[in-house]
Amino acid sequence: MLLGAGPEAYVCALGTLKFGAVLTTLPVERAAETPRCLSASEAALLVTSPELYDRFVAPIRPHLSRLRRVLLVAEPDGLDTVLGTMSPRFAVPPTDPGQPAMVHFTAGTMGAVSGVVHPHEAVVAQLASATYALDLQDDDNLEISVSAGRVTHTAYGMIAPLARGVTTVVDLGPPSLPHDERTTLWYAPAALLDRLHKDGLPHLLPPSLRLIVAEGGGLRPETVAGSHATLGHTVHDTWWQTETGAILVSNFAGLDVWPGSIGRPMPGIRAAVVKRSPRGGSSP
Repeated sequence: MLLGAGPEAYVCALGTLKFGAVLTTLPVERAAETPRCLSASEAALLVTSPELYDRFVAPIRPHLSRLRRVLLVAEPDGLDTVLGTMSPRFAVPPTDPGQPAMVHFTAGTMGAVSGVVHPHEAVVAQLASATYALDLQDDDNLEISVSAGRVTHTAYGMIAPLARGVTTVVDLGPPSLPHDERTTLWYAPAALLDRLHKDGLPHLLPPSLRLIVAEGGGLRPETVAGSHATLGHTVHDTWWQTETGAILVSNFAGLDVWPGSIGRPMPGIRAAVVKRSPRGGSSP
């Protein structure tokens, strides 16, 4: 799936998971990596836009022997047309908890881009971490300003809110301030929050908003310290990796937030600082 955060991305992702196939995603801003990721994942079906296909896939299509079909959005014989031919009756097959569900590509901590496989059971960690780190409540409206294709968008923009039964407000344009007056939680990139705070202006956010949570690395301590003055709320940071598939450490709602501190581990997670021994092992 190489799509922006529109309705087609949700149809594609949820349909793939319900069918029992493996969902591979890539953010649009990393579209240049599409040929290598398609080859590495041995994808059989690609759903993307005509523009992205023409630029990044068409030139190397003859070399993608495993790619059997491409569905383009907003095309006469594309995704919408195919969906219109489908029967409304479909029995979702059972899946094993360890069965692969998703592949997300990441540069990781070693600098080499690689695919990380997450099983269907990952929904347990995604739901639990969303409940604790994002403080999801039954009547919440979660707005997520994260690019589709990122593991955080899949986990916290698609799967966890549906599993928790809350409403998701999708940011279709470039990441910006939430505009929906019903938004109660805002999950936004750290870089965006840093930029909004750095301009030094007070920003008008929906009065219903009760919590801002940062995703991605690099949230500056000065943003946390001064965010209440510029954003009206103290930003709560989170820590995770594509390899973990879910948030592991967070500044939980209701706890004191210290600038420069990432917070506390999720229940069931032990966080430690390790050092490498001369013999190649590690110890706390």
